[in-house]
Amino acid sequence: MTTLVSTLGFDTSHLYSLLVDEGVEAGDHLVLVRPDDGDSRGDDAVHEVREMTRKIDDTISVELVEVEPGKFESAAVELGGLLDDVDDDVVVNLAGGDRMLMLALAVAAMSSSAELRSVHVRSDVTRESRCVDLPSLEAGLDDSQREVLSYVLDNGPVSNTDIAAANGLSESSVSRCVRDLERRGFVEVDDAGGSNSVDAGFLGLLVDGGR
Repeated sequence: MTTLVSTLGFDTSHLYSLLVDEGVEAGDHLVLVRPDDGDSRGDDAVHEVREMTRKIDDTISVELVEVEPGKFESAAVELGGLLDDVDDDVVVNLAGGDRMLMLALAVAAMSSSAELRSVHVRSDVTRESRCVDLPSLEAGLDDSQREVLSYVLDNGPVSNTDIAAANGLSESSVSRCVRDLERRGFVEVDDAGGSNSVDAGFLGLLVDGGR
């Protein structure tokens, strides 16, 4: 079984060839991601896609996920959770619709633990689609950084001292890890009051959803 997750604007023409190329068939699931903007043209596009899938096979299910406009971080976290909950092979389509949602879905895919079969992007110039390989957001983290991040995600907010004591690491090593993780957006550090407090940052929340 396949779950295809795609952003959707008002133009649905690119979706039909994608469904055919990916061999979407009976029992597969299509998730359409749109901003919750009340635009009737979006409703018309969703209706067109539902009719499109019925022509392929009427057992293909179509789900609409509407995301609050202008909320990039929360959209990425929500879409990351959606991808992580899928047990099937996943196809991601980054074409059409709100550009912020396309970026949010791309970031979600890069942080997800889902089995991504393929990721499609479409050129606005040539109107052609192609498959791309997305990097993992966790790439480049060493074992100590992963250990520190995991502890913060499970227990945060915590201090460097707490992290060091719980994981058998020196405070200097933890300080370096936290500094690097903060620079990359995995954690946030509050130094107010003379002691530090480390908690999950935006990328940490995305990674946490995929664990």
